[in-house]
Amino acid sequence: MDRFYDDIKKKMLCFDVVLVEGFLLFAEDRFDALFDVVIWLDIDLSTMKERRAKRGTYAGFWDDPPGYVENIVWPSYLHYHRNVEERFRVQKKPVLKLDSSKLTLSSILRSCFIHIFSNIPSNNNLK
Repeated sequence: MDRFYDDIKKKMLCFDVVLVEGFLLFAEDRFDALFDVVIWLDIDLSTMKERRAKRGTYAGFWDDPPGYVENIVWPSYLHYHRNVEERFRVQKKPVLKLDSSKLTLSSILRSCFIHIFSNIPSNNNLK
């Protein structure tokens, strides 16, 4: 995670908006300071399993072994999901939660862009 953290910080020096994906980012509090806004995509277990099965080999080398989603991915997702809203509310960071199991990709993207650009800090060049 150190390399990922450093990579994000480097990108933030070059770009006004940096999008970072992955619920495991919520595993380490140090990432919180990097985010101006938070977007959490809810998903149900059956949709998660279906999407992961459709993607096949991930990143050219990873296939989920039997039981991996149910025993590893899903419990981790639930663990980090539990406190995401409260955690960032305390930090006064805007959180958008969307149910990705029920929304189309275009409606998710539209909502995300609105959320991001409505909450860009005033010292950013994009406002």
